[in-house]
Amino acid sequence: MKNTIQIDNHEFHLKLSIGGFHTSEANTSPLNILKGLKANLRKVIDSPFSRYATQNQNDSSNLIATYLSLRNSVHKKELLLYYQPIVNSENKSLHSLEALSRWNHSAKGMISPDIFIPLAEESGLISSIGTWVIQNALLDLSQIRKNNSFSSDPIVSINISPFQLKNPEFADNLISYFSQLNLHPSSVVLEITESRYEETVLIIEQMAILKRFGFQIAIDDFGIGNSNFSRIEKIECDYVKLDKSLIIGVDTNQSKRSVLKAISQVLFSLGKKMVFEGIENAELESIAIDYGANFLQGFYYGKPTQITDLSSFQFQDHFLK
Repeated sequence: MKNTIQIDNHEFHLKLSIGGFHTSEANTSPLNILKGLKANLRKVIDSPFSRYATQNQNDSSNLIATYLSLRNSVHKKELLLYYQPIVNSENKSLHSLEALSRWNHSAKGMISPDIFIPLAEESGLISSIGTWVIQNALLDLSQIRKNNSFSSDPIVSINISPFQLKNPEFADNLISYFSQLNLHPSSVVLEITESRYEETVLIIEQMAILKRFGFQIAIDDFGIGNSNFSRIEKIECDYVKLDKSLIIGVDTNQSKRSVLKAISQVLFSLGKKMVFEGIENAELESIAIDYGANFLQGFYYGKPTQITDLSSFQFQDHFLK
């Protein structure tokens, strides 16, 4: 089967997914069978081998309920933005703030983005949620710079889903909104997860438009999944963020340290600025700096916090005026 088709100059990727439903209950209704098949189809997207049994129906019902709540989360003002500092390795001054979305569910409390972001992507809600994140992060950045409370003007780092980049109007819409603000595009870093990056014509075009406009580009979570240097070399990015799984434990594990050193050397040879994630103590900080880290991020400098609590960062003597 041809897996790529062109319609009106847009590229679409086809994927065949087959799901089955098995039950030993003779009185299972056609409606429940249909629900089971639909739920299994969603699972197959993530795993090629998945089956749905009657005991999974509660999971399916919970998923539907979560989806319905998520659909109303923006309107109900349940979504929040938290910010985590990224510091300059040379003097520990604040370089940027990464905007991280949180969902404060009215009944269940805080729900991890690891749960609701994949659901938003699979259900098509990522467009509205992603737009909310971008617009509010930019408004927060405008307010931070207006208040002028930091010793340097920080930039904001915003995560972008590959699903957003599949919208042929995404880049133009973002540029149109941004142009209404009194900000320079270099004050914004757009992050895309390296393991989920797809080298489609549409996504490459969208990223090129954003880069030409002046936004900075970061490749996030490098070092997990199917990471490869050839992809990094092709992408015109400003930063490569090394996943925290590469960092945590290098202070006690020589093998991990050797891997981290080798990766750092290759990225340095490619001319990429490196952000080391997962810095939780002074020893990890020292190792990261020794291995060429340009920027550092982790609980050692501050946990994600809301904009009203930015002054609580551990290294506030460096951050604040």
